Parts: sequence; structure tokens; C-alpha cells
Amino acid sequence: WRSPESRWREEWLRIQTGQEISATDGSAAAAGEGAASDVAYIIDNPVNHVAARVALLRPGEKCSGAFSVVANHLSNNHLMEQVRIAGGAYGCWCYLDTRSGGLCLQSYRDPNLSETADVFRSAAAVLVEAPTDEQLEQAIVGTIGEMDAPLPPAAKGYRATMWRLLGATTAVRQQYRDSVLSTSHEAFAAFAARLSHVTPRMRVAAFGSADAVKAASATHAPEGAEAAPREWDVKVL
Repeated sequence: WRSPESRWREEWLRIQTGQEISATDGSAAAAGEGAASDVAYIIDNPVNHVAARVALLRPGEKCSGAFSVVANHLSNNHLMEQVRIAGGAYGCWCYLDTRSGGLCLQSYRDPNLSETADVFRSAAAVLVEAPTDEQLEQAIVGTIGEMDAPLPPAAKGYRATMWRLLGATTAVRQQYRDSVLSTSHEAFAAFAARLSHVTPRMRVAAFGSADAVKAASATHAPEGAEAAPREWDVKVL
């Protein structure tokens, strides 16, 4: 027997790691056919969470450190302003898995569902506007800060093990660090172009109460767009 909380936590983990959405990155999607559907999980919990993931890079493609800088910029600007400050979520972030090339956007303790999904899908359009020199510097410093954050012994051991298994030698890690430090405005344009291309395949998962999911399923449209019903694949955990 598994408690409802343990079941939805397992689903949340699958969304984060991309296991739940692997089918949306198949050959049909790669050819530009169809868009991924959103899924809403009804949980016995008054707190809502929203997550989205999409394959930004092709399998086997090397990830530049500059793209991690852009993801950091998205977290601290677009998501912070729209999801946390304007939307009222307790937390939000954007994470680029440098090994799989998967881009993950998440909100935590979020009063909104559909509105947050719209913010996630508008990320590429926001990046079309180049960051200021100050914003670029802040994103670079923030990314280096995440890389050099102090860790407890257990976490250091895990990181060293992963480096060994993945072949992340000192030279490889230094090359990645150099690409972070040399990030330019052009990297934002390249990231935006890739994200714009794959956004139709982005899948969003929302976890919330029955009332929250019902409200999210009502007629909704982003600001300035014509109202249209959002289709959610509703599941009960």
C-alpha cells in the first residue's frame, strides 16, 4: 500500500526526470506533428505545483555552459517576475539538465495552474529581447555560484561519483566553466531559437486539488488572446 502523497511524489519525480514525457519527443513530434497535451493530477493536498519539460537538445548533443546561464536568467527574471511576484507562487525555477539536454520549468506552492503553463510556454518569446549587460553579468555570476556552492560531505561524494561515471574530468569541467564565463548575448538568441522550435512539444503537468484542477480546466486564454478551453488530461492519484 502506498499513501496518496507517496504516489504523487513519484509522479512529480517522473515529470522532473522526463520519464513521463519521453513519448512526446518521438519521431512524430520531431517532425513537427501535433503538440503535447497537458496533464492535471488531482491530489489530496491544498497546495498546487506546476512543472513543464521539453528536450532542448538532441540526443548526444553537447550542452554549452552558456545555455545554463540563459536558464539561470529565465529563473531569476521571467519566472520570478511572472510566476512568483505577479502570480503569487512560493517558488519557481528553471533547470537545464546538461546531460540529457532536457529543460525543466517548475513552480512550488502555486495558486495558479493554466496561467503558469502560459508563462512557461512564453519563455522563448521573452528571450528574443536581449538581456542588458548587467543582467548578463548577474546570470553568469549566478551560474558560477550554483556550480561552486558549498556542499556537505555526502553531496560531495555523490558529485565526485557522478563525475567519474560520466567522464567529467578536470579538463572537461574547466571547459564547461570557461563557456559559462564567456557567455555572450548571442547565446540567448540561440537558446531562444531552439526553445521556440520545441515549445509546441512542451508538456505541462499540474498537481492540485480537485477544485484547482476544475478551475484550470475552465475557459482560459493568455492575456491579449482569444478565449479558448484548455484541454487537460485529468488523472487522480
